[in-house]
Amino acid sequence: LATKDALIQHEIPVAENLLICRRYRDIEQFDYILEQHTSFVIKPNQGSQGNGIIVIREVLKEFHGITCISAGGKKWKPSELKRHIQEILAGTYSQTGLPDVAYIEPKLEQATLLTQIAPGGLSDIRIIVANGTPVSAMLRMPTEQSFGKANLHQGAIGVAIDLRSGQTLRAQHKSKVITMHPDTGASLIGVQIPDWHFIYEMACRCFQAV
Repeated sequence: LATKDALIQHEIPVAENLLICRRYRDIEQFDYILEQHTSFVIKPNQGSQGNGIIVIREVLKEFHGITCISAGGKKWKPSELKRHIQEILAGTYSQTGLPDVAYIEPKLEQATLLTQIAPGGLSDIRIIVANGTPVSAMLRMPTEQSFGKANLHQGAIGVAIDLRSGQTLRAQHKSKVITMHPDTGASLIGVQIPDWHFIYEMACRCFQAV
């Protein structure tokens, strides 16, 4: 959350916060999220390796109540999601083990090209910046094994990106070098990342903000 504040001050786009739960009584506002949104993501503020993140891709309002469907296809009752938020606040997913903060973001929609390759979740890009200059970049793509998360520890794919062209060069899943997405069979090599030059520039501005 502090990183978001720093980025906003430098006019760098970030996902908005639909709800921040710092205290247990804040969880009562979660009902408003269910009423107003058909998808969202629950995250721990001090989490790591994707632990504690739940991606809700659909909210079904049925006669007998509300059912939430996560990226992996699991069904959640509102009471179960509230319990999960309680666990975040208790520090269950915190890197330090200390009490944490939970926040809820909109479920972002990615470029159509990336969805065609990996439709099960949201891909993301990591760019390593040294002294203000990008030195390496990687596209992380979710799989069924990673339950829609682009986290390598959870089973997502890491794809190297050429810094100049923005095209993918090499892909690895776990410890195995691959050329096609295991779920869709789509090629992972030679893919042109949409809006690459904007992404490259944004990484440089992130360095200044941080």
